[in-house]
Amino acid sequence: MKAIIFILITAESVCILTAEIVDLILYNHSLLLSIPLALIAGAFTVVALEAFKKSRHKNNSCMGKIYTVTKSYTKNKGV
Repeated sequence: MKAIIFILITAESVCILTAEIVDLILYNHSLLLSIPLALIAGAFTVVALEAFKKSRHKNNSCMGKIYTVTKSYTKNKGV
């Protein structure tokens, strides 16, 4: 539950910051760009965090398998 709340707060903050930055840079024409860019930035935040979690989980499971195979190989060889 903590992770879900953290992701929601982070994505919302990125959306708001992106919209405000675009508003500051393009004062008169900001409406056309700030909303789509804010939505893209918020979606990218969620996707990036999930991809990082999945890659970290995959790397941890692969390292465990490598350690198990190496451990059993050295045990069988008598090293």
